[in-house]
Amino acid sequence: MHQIGRTSTTSAAFLIALVLGALLACKKGDGEECQRTTDCKSELICLSPPGSSGGKCMTMTKANAECEANDYCKSSGFCIALSMGKPGEVPMYCGAGLDQHCAKAKVCAEKGLCKVDDATKKCVAGGSAPSAPGAPAGGAKDDDKGW
Repeated sequence: MHQIGRTSTTSAAFLIALVLGALLACKKGDGEECQRTTDCKSELICLSPPGSSGGKCMTMTKANAECEANDYCKSSGFCIALSMGKPGEVPMYCGAGLDQHCAKAKVCAEKGLCKVDDATKKCVAGGSAPSAPGAPAGGAKDDDKGW
């Protein structure tokens, strides 16, 4: 009877390990399609850059490089990977994280000084001229509405 208990415990432990292994194997790897960050393996995020039809799993470093290389970075200042929803539940997207990102945007060069709107992470008119990190902020103020 003692032998039966040991066999049942060993079988249960094996079954649990098998199920956990299968669950972990379902996570998507670098470059694979995803809907949310929880679809991706550990250390990867799901990025859905502007103009794309879906997300892909990648490292945060690669995501920031993808955002910076995207045409929306040059035109709208969407230069880093951000999340606007519950972390892991929505794909990350390219947005403006710092006023310096807005300084790169074509729309800001054409319409004047820009800053990041904290709620939308979009570049909007107004604020002071973005300065280099560590430099004192300065520049003219502009009270125009965002676009």
